[in-house]
Amino acid sequence: DDGVWIGAQSIVCPGLHVRQGSVLTVASVLHRDTEPFGIYTGNPAARLRDRKINDRSGTFAQDVKLR
Repeated sequence: DDGVWIGAQSIVCPGLHVRQGSVLTVASVLHRDTEPFGIYTGNPAARLRDRKINDRSGTFAQDVKLR
């Protein structure tokens, strides 16, 4: 989905859905679908915390526009 970051040398198993705004840290192994705006790390990857994205007004932005 939009706004996803997948770190270098990470593995995403086939058929998974990496949802909007999720982050998979470097060298992690993802073996199940992510939740939107979650940060995942490790082998197997586990949800570390929520990803907070703020726009310039300081409010939570659901839609991230990539440049």
